[in-house]
Amino acid sequence: MQPNSILTQFLYFIIILTLFSCEKDNSNSEDLITVETGGVSEITSTTAVISAELSQLGKGVFGFYYSSDPEFINDINRITITSDLLNGLNYELNITNLNPNQEYFYKSFYNTTFGSVKSFTTYDYPNISITNINIVDKTTINIQAQTNIEYESSNYKLGFNLLDSSKSLQESKLLNATNDSFGISFENLNYNNKYLIVPIIQIDDLINSQDTIEISTLSNFNIEYVDSINITGVEYRSKSPCLIPQTSNYTLAESFYLDEVPGFIKLSSILTVERTENPQYALFAGHNNSDAKIVNMDILGSTVNWEYTLGGSESEWIEDIQVVSDGYLFLGFTYSSDGPFEIREYPQYSDMFLLKLDKQGNKLWLKTYGTTRYDYPTRITPSSDGNYYLLGSTEFKKDGSSDNLASDSYMIKINEQGEIISESSYNLEYGSSIYSLCESSLNDKIIGSSCYNSSDVNQHDAVLSRLSGDNVVWSTYFKGNGYDYIYNIFQLNNENLVIVGNTSSNSGDFSLNNTGYTVWLSIVDLNNGEVIETYILNPNSNGYYREAIFVDDKIQIVYDNYTNEKAYKIEVTF
Repeated sequence: MQPNSILTQFLYFIIILTLFSCEKDNSNSEDLITVETGGVSEITSTTAVISAELSQLGKGVFGFYYSSDPEFINDINRITITSDLLNGLNYELNITNLNPNQEYFYKSFYNTTFGSVKSFTTYDYPNISITNINIVDKTTINIQAQTNIEYESSNYKLGFNLLDSSKSLQESKLLNATNDSFGISFENLNYNNKYLIVPIIQIDDLINSQDTIEISTLSNFNIEYVDSINITGVEYRSKSPCLIPQTSNYTLAESFYLDEVPGFIKLSSILTVERTENPQYALFAGHNNSDAKIVNMDILGSTVNWEYTLGGSESEWIEDIQVVSDGYLFLGFTYSSDGPFEIREYPQYSDMFLLKLDKQGNKLWLKTYGTTRYDYPTRITPSSDGNYYLLGSTEFKKDGSSDNLASDSYMIKINEQGEIISESSYNLEYGSSIYSLCESSLNDKIIGSSCYNSSDVNQHDAVLSRLSGDNVVWSTYFKGNGYDYIYNIFQLNNENLVIVGNTSSNSGDFSLNNTGYTVWLSIVDLNNGEVIETYILNPNSNGYYREAIFVDDKIQIVYDNYTNEKAYKIEVTF
């Protein structure tokens, strides 16, 4: 063998040995690579970012295992990380589609080497808890809510969808997620409607809705229009629709123009109309050529059955009529001190009078009532014990003072013969007068008055008061920028009161009124006078109150609507 040949073989041996040694060293280097499981960050209800760190770079496979099972037997997820996701020796994984409020376990791996097992718990899925809903004037809904979010994320939005009763979307309002309480308002809602409020949680493009909440701008009053008549071309007070008694139901009936009632001259004033016990007949009463005038008419044939005139040398007016079993009572006032009124004690002032006629229009008796000052009546109301209240105002002051504007609410109780049982006056506010009365289940009286607005005597505020004897238990004021009156008071079975009146105000308590005069109703707590709700009957058209009765747990109201030239009877249930 040649020496060169031997040298060549030796060199080959050395090279092969070197290569073998290098491969062995590389294999040992991969086996020495370790991985350490890192911490977790950006936990939400469905996502989290987990991390790990390699001891050195290698060519092996690395990534994570994660599971809701701490033994990694069930629910195993294995994710391999590519080298381009390495940040030096560190790497992270954003895991998604996790379950809310769930503990998860995770560990890193490199080939067959594992890091330590660590865990985290996802947050509860975001939810919205409504803490308060406030409905303002039946047109605005203010919602206060809170969330259980324990983190902030620009990908999360919270809020509400507003749907109408047919579940059509009306408006959507979403805010960036917050870990604090938040508020949202929906405005310009339709009066007297039902709405659905849907809490919304939006995560990226995923929208999750919670249970629907029904919100109502509906009134506590259920209003039903049950009858109407035309009143085309009629001016204020020139027609007076009436309710005809027919067992427990009342039917709207036609009535007459002023100049169609015989016995009343042009420009005279019919102040009150009342049906007799026979629905074919009606009583018209008021002021005619300085005297008090009464006409009993057959409304079907437009003929006069009888008429009666009462007067002295001054003026007389009739304000109200009460049908009684043996005739009719007519409440009015007089300035005269002669003729039938020569018995008046203070002729220089006005007094109330009560005239009783029989069914044929014959006078049974006439009585006057009053103080040493001007006294004016508004209404006669039956009492529960078979007697009557005469309501109105007096300028007489208990302290002896006098002011021709500062009248007090005045009430006289009489028996069937017109004899005084008691009389009281109440200084409720500047220039007050009683227009309605209700005896409550608490053996108290509830009165509805009207008084001058304290800042403007050209405005009248309505006042509801509960009286115990001569003491005022509470008074509730209904204020606006016009004339406000309470004409009827009824008590419901639940001890709430319902009041019916007229208003020309469009501010304050009557801000929903968009026109001139209209009818309004309120529910009031009998015990403390707190107003539960005020309802404007028809806020977009003129309407004058005429009459209201309480029958079979329903209030029936007649009012004139001069915008569309009709008179309506409506039924109100609760």
